[in-house]
Amino acid sequence: MGRNNKLHRASPWKSAFYNGLSTFFALAFAVLFYFLLLRLSSVFAVIARILKVLRPVICGLIIAYLMNPTVNFLRKVTLPLCRKIFKKDKPASICSKAVSVAGGVLLFVFIVVGVGWLIIPRAVNSVIDLIDTVSAHYNDYLDVVNHYIVRYDSLRPIVNSAFSSFNNWLVTDLSTTLKAVGTSVYSGALDVLGVLKDLFIGLMVAIYLLFSKDLFKAQIRKVLCALFSPKTVSTIVKTSAKTDQIFGGFIVGKLIDSLIIGVLCFIGLTILGFHSCSVLVAVIVGVTNVIPVFGPFIGAIPSALIIWVSQGRLRDCLYFVIFIIILQQLDGNIIGPKILGDSTGLSSFWVIVSIVIFGGFFGVFGMLIGVPCFALLYFIASTLIRRKLDAKGLPLESYCYADGFTAQKQGVEVDPSKSLDENDTLEEENVASSTDQTTSEKEQEGQDLTV
Repeated sequence: MGRNNKLHRASPWKSAFYNGLSTFFALAFAVLFYFLLLRLSSVFAVIARILKVLRPVICGLIIAYLMNPTVNFLRKVTLPLCRKIFKKDKPASICSKAVSVAGGVLLFVFIVVGVGWLIIPRAVNSVIDLIDTVSAHYNDYLDVVNHYIVRYDSLRPIVNSAFSSFNNWLVTDLSTTLKAVGTSVYSGALDVLGVLKDLFIGLMVAIYLLFSKDLFKAQIRKVLCALFSPKTVSTIVKTSAKTDQIFGGFIVGKLIDSLIIGVLCFIGLTILGFHSCSVLVAVIVGVTNVIPVFGPFIGAIPSALIIWVSQGRLRDCLYFVIFIIILQQLDGNIIGPKILGDSTGLSSFWVIVSIVIFGGFFGVFGMLIGVPCFALLYFIASTLIRRKLDAKGLPLESYCYADGFTAQKQGVEVDPSKSLDENDTLEEENVASSTDQTTSEKEQEGQDLTV
């Protein structure tokens, strides 16, 4: 009894100690956060250094993620064959895993080397041909400038000033510029070697990841089960599966879509007769097509200028612009929906918002990953909102909250077997019908008052 009284008397001191300790850590964290804000540039430098060190591992994770669908497909095909050969599950699984990983790596290397061997020499030749074309048409450009100078005498001082500035640049700044270009080329060559080294190490990392991915998944689930409750673990696993569905469906689908658009662009330019720059323009159009919404415009502007300069006629540039518009309509209405489907679940408005926000913060890389990242945030937010509404016993459908409309009054339910687009159409129809009903009720009231 006395011992219990002592523990009871000591409990307030123990509670005060823990409260004080929590307050101390909160103040320490606030002070640390303040000093981090004061030295934000140093923090970003440290983060950049860490990312540079981890770049081979990051490359390996990306390569493994891109090869994972191929490895899974090969494993489904080879596992029954290996079971027939080995008669036991363990050696059959190891053999199937080894064959699948080897097949995925060979396919990845074949695609990278094949695309590089086909595209890079042709793109370099296109650049050389473009330079030769500009040099050949240089006198023609001067004749056009002289023609306008003779016709419009007021342009003569502007053109003379421009040529004077150009001559001064040739005399004074050209050597400095050439030195800077040489330094840039040297550093660029070193960067290329560094990228190749990171890709090689990343490929090794990807092989180990793919071969041991089942073990890694089991270890991650083991850690999660040790740290969190079963409900939290289930939520984390479901969110991870949704993340894989969003990123895998969007990124892989967008790469395939851009490859198809690049090939179609090359075929179309060849048919139109733009042989000197067809490969270069097709590469630009295909690469920029990876960026949603704004990518076609980003690639079309420089490509149109290249067509104009290489062909020397504005009419050819207009033909190219018309061809790109037709190609993008084909991509947006037929090719893209067939490949991507509804992988993100975002409307066009949120797609534009995500590209603008992530592109503003992270540049071109942000424009590439903005849509799947925003789609994941949208999914998490919508899941939390649905849980809150369900806990309050409120309806989950958006049309239930339209003006003058309640689901209980109309008796409308969403069919879970239908797609998201069909349910959205149902919502729009219900909102429209409720609005029409409200308007008719008001008109009836007005007629009653008039009578």
